[in-house]
Amino acid sequence: MGKINILDSTIFNRIAAGEVVERPASVVKELVENSLDAGATQVRIEVFGGGIQKIKISDNGCGIEPDDVATAFLPHATSKIHNIDDLEQIGTLGFRGEALASIASVSQVELISKTSAFDTGRKVKIEGGVLLENTEVASLQGTYITVNNLFYNVPARHKFLKSEKREESEITNLVSRLILANPKISFVYLVENKEVYRSSGKNLEEALFTVYGKSTLESVIPLKEQVGAVSLYGYLGKPNFSKSNRTYQTLIINGRYVVNSIVSAACHGAYENYLMKGKFPFFVIHMDLPYDKLDVNVHPNKLDVKFDNSQNIYGIIYNAITKTLMNANNILNLNTENKVVEPANIFSFNNREMASGVSFSSETKNTPVELESKVSENEVQKEEELVTKKQELISSLLNINEDNILSNTLKENNSVLTSAFHREFESYSFKENTQIKLFEEEKNDSSNINIIGKVFNTFVMVEKGSSLFVIDQHAAHERFLYDEFTEQINKKEIILQGLLVPHILTVNHLEEAFIKEQLEHIISLGFEIEPFGSLSFKISSIPSVLSGMNLDLFFNEILKDMTALNKIKTSDLIIDKLKTASCKAAVKGGDDLSKLEIITLLNKMQQTNMILLCPHGRPVVVEISHKEMDKWFKRIV
Repeated sequence: MGKINILDSTIFNRIAAGEVVERPASVVKELVENSLDAGATQVRIEVFGGGIQKIKISDNGCGIEPDDVATAFLPHATSKIHNIDDLEQIGTLGFRGEALASIASVSQVELISKTSAFDTGRKVKIEGGVLLENTEVASLQGTYITVNNLFYNVPARHKFLKSEKREESEITNLVSRLILANPKISFVYLVENKEVYRSSGKNLEEALFTVYGKSTLESVIPLKEQVGAVSLYGYLGKPNFSKSNRTYQTLIINGRYVVNSIVSAACHGAYENYLMKGKFPFFVIHMDLPYDKLDVNVHPNKLDVKFDNSQNIYGIIYNAITKTLMNANNILNLNTENKVVEPANIFSFNNREMASGVSFSSETKNTPVELESKVSENEVQKEEELVTKKQELISSLLNINEDNILSNTLKENNSVLTSAFHREFESYSFKENTQIKLFEEEKNDSSNINIIGKVFNTFVMVEKGSSLFVIDQHAAHERFLYDEFTEQINKKEIILQGLLVPHILTVNHLEEAFIKEQLEHIISLGFEIEPFGSLSFKISSIPSVLSGMNLDLFFNEILKDMTALNKIKTSDLIIDKLKTASCKAAVKGGDDLSKLEIITLLNKMQQTNMILLCPHGRPVVVEISHKEMDKWFKRIV
């Protein structure tokens, strides 16, 4: 073993710089955070050569006193922490006292700073950590710092930098997050003297507009929730505004832009029922909570935090996003550019005036397009007996008596339920208060729905007010079934299906211990499971909605992550299985639905507060306005 040496400052500062200053974007982050901690309301960021050649940050903050300007570049020098107790409640963005020393040790730095208490400012020049100049200069209040030739004296680090364009894009991405994290601060960001961002510092909405533009602002919904001492606010992307990666997700905790796996998992879980596979939600979420409830001192780059109660934070975020999305309208609108966008809440299946079901005005009792029956005349007599039996079945399930108008409609149509709906009616137990009412006594009720007809045995066309709504019958029925299946799981009202031959699950010692710990939880999901000798379990029953599932594959998915069963929503464990089950059980595109079946489907959509997206994220309803049709035919311009 060699002799132990104490490293001098030129060496250990460069080692520390490797953690704090990873690339030009790290320099921008540290310097802008210093400006914000100094109370700046205006920050100007200038970048040249991808930040490798030059970075210049100017602010109107409180400045640094003349005697402290040179001291600020010493290792572990900070104005933000005075004793060990301050680490328990860190309220500033910077606090470690490493940034300026690290940056100065691997670049050529010039800093000018002035406070309001002095008539002049102080200027220092530092190169490679060595102070070269410390003079008095004329200056405005604030701090102006220029970093030149980053890593000029550390060629090993310099060669691992990306291209100037790539480093520039990293800085631009960071600046966009800083703008979103500090909506009350005015930012100006220039690259090679060309303005990229300019925010006025008004509010978060304006910051969102600055970073993403008008189209994004029209595709988000506000989030606001207060749970105890935890406050959430910001904007969530509407489900049809999903992205192919997570780079459109911004999380700010106590004013600090961070990346956190707990929050990311909660957001993804809340959106899971709304997005197609491989898509990710857009969000800008601000979270404020007591400083002593999280640890920001996890890594020198301060990009991650730890919560004192991760499970509680997961639940708060999950529930807040779920509630916000449930209250959002998910109908798609076809505009003149043939793009699909989400409008305001024009068409709702949940209005009070429609609570009793689908209704028609007296003028529209006979729909413009009659839905034809596939029953031929010579089969009518045979079908009538079957219709009577099915009528009794439907009446008992939907709580409708012989005198009800629906029964008369059924007889008039002489139609039969399709096999898909028939299977559902036989296997489903509807709520006792479910009613279907075709006609309203009130005339000229603007809430009335007029069923126009169907197209390609796939799409149902419905007129309401000044819009035509096109409904995908498979997507609508699939969503209804999925919601019912999920509700069974969540309410523990699961129908069990016994296996003819019990399934034996073989595991290892770690898996055995885990399953035994979670046995009660697994049983609550609808599995009848018990230990069966050493390293094995016997499964006798499964949830009926998951009949036909491969049990080995299912449990393999659970055991891939031993913490999966600790999630807030138990249905997360079988979400994909429920999607598959509801897809298989739903009516298909091409199934010839009768008028009665269409009415029944529309009633289900109304009465269940249904999300108007299928479980895989496809739209259930598309709206075409009267005005839009007029544009098609050049009636208006």
